[in-house]
Amino acid sequence: MLICRVVLGAVLALFFSAAASAAHHESKQAIAPAATAGQVIVIYEWPCRDPEAAVVILKKLIAYEADATPIPYSSVPVIHNAYNVGAVDVHSSLESFEKAGDWQSGDATWQEMLQEMAAVCESPVENLSVTVLPAF
Repeated sequence: MLICRVVLGAVLALFFSAAASAAHHESKQAIAPAATAGQVIVIYEWPCRDPEAAVVILKKLIAYEADATPIPYSSVPVIHNAYNVGAVDVHSSLESFEKAGDWQSGDATWQEMLQEMAAVCESPVENLSVTVLPAF
């Protein structure tokens, strides 16, 4: 009986040790690279009186484009500093970025949302700066 308890105790100790070890690895979240070679990172920055209100609209715009665009890419809203709002996008290539821009220009809903941001920011779209960075 004592041997059974010792064996059971050893098995349980091994089990809990393995579970704790596995949980330790699960708690470390690997962060994927921002982009891979050949992809393009695009940084948008726009002067804005109310970046927090603009981000609410920007999140809706990003959700809309994720569903509506025929060109796949990722986008995340950012606040650069106290008075600049923007986004960071990753496109599969420069050609993909250009096609996405063409789609955005021609999509009435996307353009309406952009104008809504311009009104909230009290800054015309012409003040939006775009930086295109190829990943290597």
